[in-house]
Amino acid sequence: MKRTPNVATGFLIAGYDSKGVGRVKELNFPGARIEEKFNTNDHFGMAWEGETDVIQRIILGVDFSRLGTLKHFASLDEPALKEVRTQLGQLEYYVLYQALSLQDAVDLANFLVQATVTMQRFSFGTTGSIGSVPGVGGPVDTLVVTPSELTWISRKQVVSH
Repeated sequence: MKRTPNVATGFLIAGYDSKGVGRVKELNFPGARIEEKFNTNDHFGMAWEGETDVIQRIILGVDFSRLGTLKHFASLDEPALKEVRTQLGQLEYYVLYQALSLQDAVDLANFLVQATVTMQRFSFGTTGSIGSVPGVGGPVDTLVVTPSELTWISRKQVVSH
């Protein structure tokens, strides 16, 4: 799916349809467009959005979203860049998502969020782009969605005064 320019905020919304097919949709603002990102008939795995550089480096072995900003890679024609991406794709961790228990999936998701929070806490961008301000942090809510129920694993308490 092509990224929507000037998206101020967005959400991935996951659930199941009446036939038990898992679906992930993306909702972006402004514009409030909803597009299906994937469904479990076509794809089985993980989806991430937002500040994904740490997750991409951990899972994919490289931050593909920033690869094109490097002078050498920006100068490559499309076939050469595709070949580089194919070769770098060999660095991706092979995670057999179908074999993960529900608890393992929750643990993996929480690990990736916490790794992003921690890396942003200790870094100030990359050497090629110094000055990034952390955009991930604070309490993390974890909700498990299954075909039969929604279960909060962790949920911050909102205090009203």
